Amino acid sequence: IPVSMPKGVTLTYHTETPGVAISPQGRRVVFVGSSQGRRLYLQNLDEAEGAAPLPGTDEARNPFFSPDGRWVGFATGRMLMKVPLAGGPRKDLCMSEQLMGAAWQEDGTILFGSWMPFGIHRVAEDGGAPRPVAVPDREAGELLRAFPVPLPDSDGLLLVVARAMGPAGRSLAVLS
Repeated sequence: IPVSMPKGVTLTYHTETPGVAISPQGRRVVFVGSSQGRRLYLQNLDEAEGAAPLPGTDEARNPFFSPDGRWVGFATGRMLMKVPLAGGPRKDLCMSEQLMGAAWQEDGTILFGSWMPFGIHRVAEDGGAPRPVAVPDREAGELLRAFPVPLPDSDGLLLVVARAMGPAGRSLAVLS
C-alpha cells in the first residue's frame, strides 16, 4: 500500500534531518507534512485509508517511534516530546534545541543529538533532565556529535562526528 498524502498536504523535511519514521514492526509510517502549518501524519500500511494528522503534533519535526510502536517522539521548537498513537495528550520530555537525531531504546531511554544541550544525551521515556552520553571532544577538534543509532545486539552507538562545517568535515564513529 503506498503512503498517500492527504489533499493539500506536502511532505516537509529539513536537509539535515529526516521527516519520516517507520515503526519497528514496519506497519506504520509517520511523516512531517505541511498544510497551514506543520504537523505529523500517520499512515497505517495495512489499511487502505490515507494518512491522517496526529493531534498534538503542531510544529513537529524529526519523528521517531518507541520500540513497541505505540508512541511517536518528536521535537517542537526547543522541546523533545512524545504522543501516543492511540490518542491522548502529548507529553514534554526535556529541553532540546535543534534536535539532531533520536533513537528510543528497549530499556526505556531515548538517545538524542542536540545543539543545546550540545552533543548526544539520554533522557527517560517519561521525561526528566537530559544526561550527556557523548559530547564533542574539543581537544580532538570535534565541533559536533549527533544522529545516534544504537547498534543491534550491542552496547555500541553509531554517530556522526563533525570536525568542520559542511559535509566534508563529517565522519561516522562508533562509541562503545
